[in-house]
Amino acid sequence: MGKLEAALKVAKSLMRMPCAGLVFQDGRVLYSGEISGLKWTDFSRGLSYSQLLSSSRFLDVQNAPSVPLAFSNFPCLSSVIVEPLACYRASFF
Repeated sequence: MGKLEAALKVAKSLMRMPCAGLVFQDGRVLYSGEISGLKWTDFSRGLSYSQLLSSSRFLDVQNAPSVPLAFSNFPCLSSVIVEPLACYRASFF
């Protein structure tokens, strides 16, 4: 397990969230955990680094107009936290 994968698992458990992920500037997506009804391959196709450049908290994903489509297209998601990590050219979600 790499450093980033280990960090994702720790972040996921500290935030008590079912999953956590990183999207990199080059398009790679790294994730830890699962959500019932969410296929990571489908989800990562609609996700881009440019959508997640600012720190954001979406507490009601399905009813907030400013939520990126990559999140709102999946009814199994209820809340999302986004944090850019400039040192890795990635965003944590």
